[in-house]
Amino acid sequence: MDLKVSAILGETAEHHWYYSAKALALRVMLGRLASRRILDVGAGSGFFSRQLLRTTAADSVQCLDPNYPGDSEQFVGDKSLHFRTSFDGGNADLVLLMDVLAGIAAAALQSAGRIVGVLSGPKTMNNPLHIRFFRYVVTGLALTAIHTLLATAFIELVSPIPAIANGLAFTAATVLSYLVNTHWSFSARLTGESFRRFLIVSAIGLVLAILISWGVQLAGHHYLWGILAVAASVTPVTFLLHNFWTYRA
Repeated sequence: MDLKVSAILGETAEHHWYYSAKALALRVMLGRLASRRILDVGAGSGFFSRQLLRTTAADSVQCLDPNYPGDSEQFVGDKSLHFRTSFDGGNADLVLLMDVLAGIAAAALQSAGRIVGVLSGPKTMNNPLHIRFFRYVVTGLALTAIHTLLATAFIELVSPIPAIANGLAFTAATVLSYLVNTHWSFSARLTGESFRRFLIVSAIGLVLAILISWGVQLAGHHYLWGILAVAASVTPVTFLLHNFWTYRA
């Protein structure tokens, strides 16, 4: 939980329904993982770290956040919580990046929205391009979650081979993405030609993502910058290609 959010919510922060639901989702996702030492990057108030110490076999958590006023220690029962402004080394069985990835996603969507806004002219709530872009982003986020659930279910219930699981999940998510984006995001008809173009644009997006990530890595930057660059550039590019080519009348 972000430090600013924690300060705003005050004493109610620990029991807020939204963060309690996220904590429950985190525990379900971790499932049977028996992590003993956890590194929580961008931990903020340490809300999720405390939840994991209370409900899992973890012995200690190192909360890493440059916004802390200084290093400090807390305890949850006989388990330790270490707040650090910089990483002080040590091994971790599990690394959490929840707030970091949430911040990256928010920044990426903001950047993508600005790009589309510049290309689409004056900003109005009734601008069709803005509405389509909003629906496209929502669809993308939902299908990313569906891909994750399908892949996880396949690995847990069918076969413990991630490559096959992700391949099948990607195929299913791509087909579902075409159906939802065609009907909802772009209000178009299902045709063989639009499906062919949709697959081509999806392939272009995949190639761009690989090239951008590779370029960021070669430049010596952290991989999270690569994720941010991919989200901020590939999303508006594929949206514009779909809008002006895939579903062109």
